[in-house]
Amino acid sequence: MRVWSGADGASRGGTPRRQRLSPELADLARLIHWDGFSVTEAAQVLDLDTFIARTRYARARLDVRTALMVPVD
Repeated sequence: MRVWSGADGASRGGTPRRQRLSPELADLARLIHWDGFSVTEAAQVLDLDTFIARTRYARARLDVRTALMVPVD
């Protein structure tokens, strides 16, 4: 299986890649992954309950993992 994660937003066959993360998921993932905040700290920054932040972060990770594993023929 080949995977492709080109930056132009489309696969080599011209089929659009999956949508990007929603702004809510992207903000949370950015705070945690790139800025080094804990989930609890990111939840406080975004004024979210910690449980909601953990659920959204799990969803964001799943969405990214799924998007990167799309096979291209």
